Amino acid sequence: MIGTKERMIDNVVEQIYRQYPELKERYGEQGIQKCREDNDHHFKHLETAFELKNDQFFVDYALWLNGILQKHEMTAEHLYINFEMIQGVLDVELGIERKEAYENALNKAIVELKNT
Repeated sequence: MIGTKERMIDNVVEQIYRQYPELKERYGEQGIQKCREDNDHHFKHLETAFELKNDQFFVDYALWLNGILQKHEMTAEHLYINFEMIQGVLDVELGIERKEAYENALNKAIVELKNT
């Protein structure tokens, strides 16, 4: 799964910087690395939610992270778009059960973020 996760993270980071090219101007290469790290954290929290069979664990993480990101001039929209991008790259190599669990947790977090 490590290779799969890294490939998915690479795809998401590429999509983010394609959709928001101003981020590269604003944050440079350090921002790309930070974005990669942030997405790694997203996947780790998805994995924990899967292991616990508890989507709310991921939703709580998303809401907590949103509060932090807003202090750095990011919006809930930035975060839920990132989560939507993750949904778009989830690989069947994860296994159907894990993929569906990740999608469910992401969906619930996106709904909560859109309601903030």
